[in-house]
Amino acid sequence: NGSKVGEMKRMLVSGSGKSPSLSRQFRDAAASSPSTRSLRPRRTTATTTTISASTSPSSKSSRGKKTAVVKQEKLASGTGRRRGPKATASDSKVKRKAPSKTEGEGEGEGEKERGKKYWLMKTEEAAFSLTDLLESDNQATPWDGVRNYEARNNMQSMKIGDQAFFYHSNAKPSGIVAVVNIIKESFVDFTQFDKSDPHYDPKSSKENPKWHMVEVKYDHTHRVSLPTLRSYSKATTTTTSPSTSSSFPLASMALFKRSRLSVAPVTEEEWDFINSLPSDE
Repeated sequence: NGSKVGEMKRMLVSGSGKSPSLSRQFRDAAASSPSTRSLRPRRTTATTTTISASTSPSSKSSRGKKTAVVKQEKLASGTGRRRGPKATASDSKVKRKAPSKTEGEGEGEGEKERGKKYWLMKTEEAAFSLTDLLESDNQATPWDGVRNYEARNNMQSMKIGDQAFFYHSNAKPSGIVAVVNIIKESFVDFTQFDKSDPHYDPKSSKENPKWHMVEVKYDHTHRVSLPTLRSYSKATTTTTSPSTSSSFPLASMALFKRSRLSVAPVTEEEWDFINSLPSDE
């Protein structure tokens, strides 16, 4: 067989082996020759390995390893197909850039300016009076010493430009004596840490302060006594007249509804009405 194969190779090289019959003879002899079996493609060997692996009784782990080897050989020979990463739901959606908003577009109610607010701030005349305010540097002072949570929260809501009535309590008579402007928003009340101050709070710490204050500045004097203010509230009358709201514009004022609150809100209607009253001499 070896001599026949050699003779056929020489005939093909010399050009005399182009006939189909000689080619078939060459292939048949090559297939039966033990020395030419190594010329077969590696893919045939891989396929044989797969068959033997699937038919031989072995553990699941060994079958998995052999299958992985076969897959690698298929990928190397080009017969296998490599899969990409698993698609997600978001991958199937086309991402489009959101159009930019024009100026003023999409602004909600919460994004609008809140506007000016009005307040009433009480101080005992013996502790800090209007005279003390007028004698202060720049006629301004921090509003320290508030130790009521609701009053503190009201001060934390204040903004620069808000206005407040400066109110004397425990005076003769008590009442509004001036208008002040809020010139500094809420900041830590330092008196809560001062042991010598009457408003010292041992439960408050510098790491977690409980009390805050604002700074106010004198604007102008406007005196309206408490008896005058009461005359425009429902506190001294039992009338059920339909015109109660117009006859008693201060009927719902926090000064009368929450009389112990030292810092209280004032509505715009109440503010305008009180400022329209003549100032007491």
